[in-house]
Formats: sequence, C-alpha cells, structure tokens
Amino acid sequence: MQDLANWLGLERTYLYRLFKSMVGMSPQAYLLDVRIRQACTLLTHSDLTITNIARSVGYEDSLYFSRLFHRKKGQTPSQYRSTHQSPESNA
Repeated sequence: MQDLANWLGLERTYLYRLFKSMVGMSPQAYLLDVRIRQACTLLTHSDLTITNIARSVGYEDSLYFSRLFHRKKGQTPSQYRSTHQSPESNA
C-alpha cells in the first residue's frame, strides 16, 4: 500500500481512506475477498490440491489459507470442494 501511495503521490492513510470510501472495505479485506473468490473457482473447477490452490491465490502456508477460508466461508476448502464441485472438473 505504501508503494502505491508513493507512486500516486498520496499519503498512505489518505489512500486507505479513499479506497475504503469507494469500495466499502479496507484494501486488506478486499484482497482477501478476491483471493477467496478465486480459490472457490479453483476448488469447483479444477483438481488442484489445496496446497497448490493456496499458492495460486497468494498464500505459501496452506494451513493459514485454510483457516482464512474457513473464517470467510464457514467450511474448510475440502468441504467446500465436496459440496460445490462441478461435474466437468471430475472428467
């Protein structure tokens, strides 16, 4: 966030407030939402392992990813996959 603020010539706190007022959530919350949505897509439309999905969406630690995923979705990534997986991903 600081690098972006510097590049734009803005104060970091101002950029944070501006982002939050325009998007309705903090940059960190927005990034988490984007990552979890992408993970949901990968869980339902691929056979990638949870570890590979975690890495694909920006988390090196798959256990940390699983905790965040559970906090947001109320299910572990494995549970989400088993209840939402599309038939074509099993082909």
